[in-house]
Amino acid sequence: MHSLIIYSLLDPKGKHYQNNLFLNLFIKNVIGIPFLDFGENIEVFREELTDTNRRIDFTIKSSKYLIGIEMKVNAPDLNNQIADYYTFLKKEAENGDGTPQEIQILYLTKFGKKAPNHSIGNIPSQHLRKISFNRHIIEWLNASLSSVRNITNLRVFLEDYISVVQKITRLH
Repeated sequence: MHSLIIYSLLDPKGKHYQNNLFLNLFIKNVIGIPFLDFGENIEVFREELTDTNRRIDFTIKSSKYLIGIEMKVNAPDLNNQIADYYTFLKKEAENGDGTPQEIQILYLTKFGKKAPNHSIGNIPSQHLRKISFNRHIIEWLNASLSSVRNITNLRVFLEDYISVVQKITRLH
């Protein structure tokens, strides 16, 4: 459920008809990069298949960044799971047009827990960051809600999803 909802908001071509509004807010509020500095040709993918037949929950790609997002709500990590995602994105960056792209893996959990060592392998720490539903996703959703004040159906959808996130993080 969370994957589908988050992706539907991040996708600029989504049925929300807000173009890149939610993606822009996500890049700014969750990733921490001003949208205008993120690069060109931004694409969002869900469950992108890696060389090792694993699926990255989300990838956000631009001319400057390759961002992989692994979401763990109640599922365990597999051996070298995050390391495989990093290797896949690093290989993609090396096969690009020569423009250096920064690789980041965001590990999304309810409360920002650290990814286990058996999953991250030897990823350089500057390429792995913890994010959480109870802080980052709630902040992004609230910023999104503020941006769609006058669109009733979208506002109700966001309010309902905020309520769900609050319940899973026991904030409600």
